[in-house]
Amino acid sequence: MISTSLTLKLRIVKVLALESIGPDLEQVVSFLRCFPFLEKLYIEIRLGPVVDNVIQYNNHAECLDLHLSEITLNSYRGTLPEIIFARFFVLRARVLKEMRFALHLFRKNEWSVDQRRRLQQNGVGSKNAEFHFGTSDDRVIGSHRVNPIHDFSVANPFAKIVRFRSQT
Repeated sequence: MISTSLTLKLRIVKVLALESIGPDLEQVVSFLRCFPFLEKLYIEIRLGPVVDNVIQYNNHAECLDLHLSEITLNSYRGTLPEIIFARFFVLRARVLKEMRFALHLFRKNEWSVDQRRRLQQNGVGSKNAEFHFGTSDDRVIGSHRVNPIHDFSVANPFAKIVRFRSQT
């Protein structure tokens, strides 16, 4: 993801896929401000420099309050920066229904239980959000199978690409 200061709001975009190096919350939120009606967000987390995910929340992203209901984090490892990154969305996305974590590696069930505990916010933010941990052979971004995604008649072009399998 590159630095941006986009000011145009694209109101027709409902599904967005981003690649985040770090993960970099400030950059992701700056993109989200351009998509006020965003409903589904797919983020590929790439290894990179550790980013201090403290965000000044003066200029909020409208989609977090009204529309963003599904988030998928691909290549999730469960590191502290990634937990802080994910927790931001749990706290701020008011209508979040489902947050999926496509794990970088297969993990034991105890690990998933610990991650759920670390993501919970005692009833603050997205009270009814469900967390799903699993593995995914197909990544949303970074896979040759993703290209080309140019059929704009499909409501969610990523639905057929990501076959999320829950861990047991």
